[in-house]
Amino acid sequence: FLGRFVPEFKGLTCLPQHDYAHRYTADEHTLVCLEKLDGLRTSTVKQDQPYRALLARLEDPLVLHLALLLHDTGKATGARSSTEASALMAQSVCQRLHLSPARRRAVTFLVDHQHTLLLTALHRDLEDPSATAAFAGIVGSPANLDALVLFSWADALGTDEQSWTDWKDMLVW
Repeated sequence: FLGRFVPEFKGLTCLPQHDYAHRYTADEHTLVCLEKLDGLRTSTVKQDQPYRALLARLEDPLVLHLALLLHDTGKATGARSSTEASALMAQSVCQRLHLSPARRRAVTFLVDHQHTLLLTALHRDLEDPSATAAFAGIVGSPANLDALVLFSWADALGTDEQSWTDWKDMLVW
């Protein structure tokens, strides 16, 4: 159904992910990410509450949902950088859906920087002002940061329930 409505998604159908961390095929991973995000609205799990608060204050949750839906579409293209291919596809989908330029930029930002938060949190010295300044320069606004935190959380949980550890949670916060 999604492949008919969003042709860019069609290539993800039953597409295996050749990464030991991924538990699901690309299409199922995407749907699980969205399911995790949607479940956050009513979650009573203590660890989810900071994320639930971020979701509640998002100005435009559609942007986050659409970015999650499209974030791995580039994997089906065989492109060297599936993230870049996904960002290009996201731009195309946003244009076809007649989203405003601001929404298009927000969706494309999330898709294009889907790994930036975790790579920074896990692999950079967070006490180094140049690292945090570089990250802040990429993110640009508190709204982008909130959406990127939620995106990273949902993407990790959609990879495997065990992917979001207390350690990652601490580093992200």
